[in-house]
Amino acid sequence: VIVNDLLSLSPTISSSIPACPTVNLTTQNYSTYQWYRNGTAIFGATNQSYEVVAPGNYSVFVTNTSCENCFQMSPAVTVYNNPDIPAITGDSAGCASVMLSTGMNVGYQWIKDGVDIFGATGQQYYATESGTFSVRVSNSEGCTATSTGKSIVIHPLPVPIVDGPSSGCDLVVLSTGSFASYQWKKDGVDISGEVNQNYTATQSGTFSVRVITGDGCTGTSTGKSVEISSTPTPTIIGEASDCGSVILSTESFNSYQWIKEGVDIPGATAQSFTASETGTYAVRVGTSEICEATSPGRSIEIFPLPVPIVDGPSSGCDLVVLSTGSFASY
Repeated sequence: VIVNDLLSLSPTISSSIPACPTVNLTTQNYSTYQWYRNGTAIFGATNQSYEVVAPGNYSVFVTNTSCENCFQMSPAVTVYNNPDIPAITGDSAGCASVMLSTGMNVGYQWIKDGVDIFGATGQQYYATESGTFSVRVSNSEGCTATSTGKSIVIHPLPVPIVDGPSSGCDLVVLSTGSFASYQWKKDGVDISGEVNQNYTATQSGTFSVRVITGDGCTGTSTGKSVEISSTPTPTIIGEASDCGSVILSTESFNSYQWIKEGVDIPGATAQSFTASETGTYAVRVGTSEICEATSPGRSIEIFPLPVPIVDGPSSGCDLVVLSTGSFASY
C-alpha cells in the first residue's frame, strides 16, 4: 500500500501585499519546487522563491524526500498588474507656479527631488518651486507605477515699486526698478506710449507700473497717489515811475518775497511793497502747496520830490521880492 503523506506538506506562498510585478514569491523549505502560472509550469522556475514579472495566478508544487510520495500543490496567489507608467504634462518653466497633471488613476502621490510631497495626492499639482517632479500612481488593486522625473524651473514674479515724490509743482518724475519692459498706468488705465523705466506725471492721479522680466514674468506695482499743483505766475502791478515812491503789488498767494536787483529785500514779505528807489523789482511767491515762482523783473524809476526854498528879505518898505529855485512850474 502506497500512502501519500499529505498531512506533512502544506505549502503556502508568501509575498508583499498587494502582490504586484515585480514581486518575489516564496514558500517553505522543501526538497523540490515547481512554480506554476495560471496552471502551467514555468520553465526553470524550480527554486524556493520566484520573482514575478507578469500578472497571473501563481502556485508552487513541492515535494519532500524525507517521506515517501510526499508532494503537494500550494493554494494559488494572485499577482495583479501594475498601472501603465504615468506621463506628466505641463510646462517646463513658469512664473510663480506651473500646473502639472497626469492621466486618470485611482491614487496619486507627487514627488519632488525624490521625496513625497505631503498632501499632494491629486491628479494635478501646482509646482511653486524649481525641482525635478514625478508622480506615483496606484490602481484599484493597489499596484503602483512611477513616472520619470520632469525638471521644472519656477521664475519669481516681479514686484515693482513706484519711486518718486507724492506731490510736486507742474510735474513729478516717477521711476521703478530695472526690468525688461514697462507700461505705466494712471488710475488703472494704460498710458499710451509710456513704456520706459521713468515717467513724468503732469496730472494728479494714482499711478502704477506693469513690468515684464527677461523670463517673461509680469507684475504690477501698487498704486501711488500723486498730487500735481500748478506753479504760480505772479505779475507786478503798479506805475513804472513816480515821484518819491511807487506802490507795487501782485496777485493773492500764500507767501511773498520782494526782490530788488536780484537780491531779497529784508522784511518785504507782504502782498504789496512801496519802492522808494529806482531799480528792477520782482516778487517771489508761494502757494499753499509750496509751489514757488518769481515774476519777471519790472523796471521802476523813482523821481525825487522837489524841496523848494523861498529866498528874500524877511521885511521891507512897501514890498519884498521873494524867489525860489528853477522848476517846471510854480
